[in-house]
Amino acid sequence: MIDASRDIACIFVDCNWGKKNREISTRFGVTGYPTVVLCDPQGNPLGRLEAREPDEVAQALASLAQRTGAKATAGTPIVVGSGYEVGRVAAKRTGRPLLLYFPDQSPASISINDSLMDRSLVELLPRFSTAKEDFVKGSATCLKFNVSRAPTILVLDCTLANPEEKPLARIEGSRTPRELKRELEAALPARDPAANPAAGGGDLPPVRRETPPEEKLSDDVIERKFIWARVAVAQDTLKRGNKEKAIEILEDVLKSYPKHKDTEDVRKVLEDTRK
Repeated sequence: MIDASRDIACIFVDCNWGKKNREISTRFGVTGYPTVVLCDPQGNPLGRLEAREPDEVAQALASLAQRTGAKATAGTPIVVGSGYEVGRVAAKRTGRPLLLYFPDQSPASISINDSLMDRSLVELLPRFSTAKEDFVKGSATCLKFNVSRAPTILVLDCTLANPEEKPLARIEGSRTPRELKRELEAALPARDPAANPAAGGGDLPPVRRETPPEEKLSDDVIERKFIWARVAVAQDTLKRGNKEKAIEILEDVLKSYPKHKDTEDVRKVLEDTRK
């Protein structure tokens, strides 16, 4: 799937169940969610992606790239779209600082998006765990992190009990790639394990590998991946306004994996969701 999508520019449009971006939804005749419209480089629709199985989706994307002659020149760094709780757990596990990004649809956020995807940051971003929370003024998440504008990037030390109280850096407003790189480098701990292989952490993977290594996952890792995938689904469900369903998903995770070592973290997510 990753190889098939490498030559495709993916544009995510937040429709919020018909409440946002109605003009573009109407233009492409979107009546349900999710809807994937395949377009040529000029933005003309070629059809819709009806497939859902990974192999079928990969085949459709590869076919689109071939038909339009699309070819990516180089990989771009990606800021993971997982929510804060998922990012916090990953940061604690890897010992990296957490880059928590709060964007909206403003030009300043679009500018930061471009800066984050600039090639000059390709070697820097893997030294952070990453997470993203949509900026909603006055929301519980924004109040918790004292975020009052978008875009805002926080660099957090997740070894602390309350990382939001002492951020390593707070970057507000737009930045050029060069400015952003300078401020993120300054936020890295002096003893950044990724900067010194002898200290551990020197095998951090790049943001995107040209040829992913074959890896045999243990049962524990597979279970962890499933657990946090379900947590991500619950958080997305909560953002769409269905709190009851989100709680149900989290409770099901705890019932399915009562003895897994990550269940305490999931329990905290559940407690926050119930508030």
